[in-house]
Amino acid sequence: MIDYTDVDAKLEEYSEAFDIYMESGEMPPTMPEEDCLAGYMKEVIDNNPQIDGTDTTWVEVLKEGLLSYFYQLLQAFSSIQQQAEKEKDFIQSFEDASIEKKRALWSDVRNLISKKYSKFEVNLEGYTNQFATEETDAVMCALISDWKKACDEHCQQQQMSILSKSQKNWALSMNEIGNQDYEERRRIADKVYKSPTLQEIVEIIGRAKDSTKEEDNIIYSFLPKGVKSGLPSDDIDRIETGDNLHRTLAVEFAMPDNLFFLKYAEKELQQLAQISQRQPKKTELHRPKPRPKKGPIIVAVDTSGSMYGQPEEMAKSLLTQLVRIARKEFRSCYLITFSVRIKTIDLGRSANLLKMKEFLDTRFTGGNGEEQLIIEALRLLETGDYEMADVLIISDFIFNKPTQKDIDRVAKAKSKGTRFYGLQINSSSTAYDPILDKKWKA
Repeated sequence: MIDYTDVDAKLEEYSEAFDIYMESGEMPPTMPEEDCLAGYMKEVIDNNPQIDGTDTTWVEVLKEGLLSYFYQLLQAFSSIQQQAEKEKDFIQSFEDASIEKKRALWSDVRNLISKKYSKFEVNLEGYTNQFATEETDAVMCALISDWKKACDEHCQQQQMSILSKSQKNWALSMNEIGNQDYEERRRIADKVYKSPTLQEIVEIIGRAKDSTKEEDNIIYSFLPKGVKSGLPSDDIDRIETGDNLHRTLAVEFAMPDNLFFLKYAEKELQQLAQISQRQPKKTELHRPKPRPKKGPIIVAVDTSGSMYGQPEEMAKSLLTQLVRIARKEFRSCYLITFSVRIKTIDLGRSANLLKMKEFLDTRFTGGNGEEQLIIEALRLLETGDYEMADVLIISDFIFNKPTQKDIDRVAKAKSKGTRFYGLQINSSSTAYDPILDKKWKA
């Protein structure tokens, strides 16, 4: 029996299966053939020739529509399966019980089986009659085996019934709502790409190109100050005079002893220069710091009342486009909304598609909450999944200035590859300029 109890995990599995089937025409080998939702997904894709991949917007609309539908189905499937698991636990308890305990439970067993199953599923009357003529243990084992099988089949039948009864309504609503979603997405895409500012933001946050000149890593290479023996000729800078016998030239030892000791006393012996006094030779090699081409995205949207109207529409259009990029490129994406208090949505999870739609349908009201925003963004950046994310803040930036502590934490995040960007709408505030790598105005 397919396990539908972990709704989020199953939704992610179907999301991946959709992409694989669109690309290869086959379901992933890990997907069980008896999975009714996977089978319905194949049927829907095969019956929609317009999603041949040439128009990615249609593919996105259908995928998200299917996943939204599956999310509702999985909620029901999970509830049915949990009830079945409770019954199977009871079956197991009955099977493991002693003969005295079985007799005590027999009344409950009879009532449960007779109310839920037909005689074709579990022939309770037939098994009861066999207890008088056959070995009790053998009859009991056969009864329990049929009961377990009937429990699984009953669960699957209920799930299939929900799917078959809801398919038609979903298909009709998808034809209507899907067309509306498609047109809305096209309108949003047009809005973004007709705006040079928004288009540049999409390209930079998507890392199709970068907005800042990368700092260099400077690698220093040092030559040794000196060596004790075996000096090559190009390491001898000059000849000097002195009384260091270790560096005295061989020719000096060939002179008469009286002359040698005189020159030694007067420190006039010819000798190699003291190499250890020379400064080390240093070379510099400049290399650009590594910068991940594509990585996670954190989008922080100001939902205060000052963003109502055109700024709100611009923010939602840009967010929608960035989420499309993230999902298409399998990148983690996190939404932080802030006004009086912050709310967060992990948009990398397919289960949160409905929350994204709810956010887009909500009007912006309330006051600012920039302090919680920066705390949450920095918290994410200090986790493994979002350590080198790009952060985009969409707001009027009518904020208090960030604290020095936050500025230092932002600088630490930047040193690991993070970039902080801002889209400033309808204001000229400079409060957050110290932490932004680049700011656009609209």
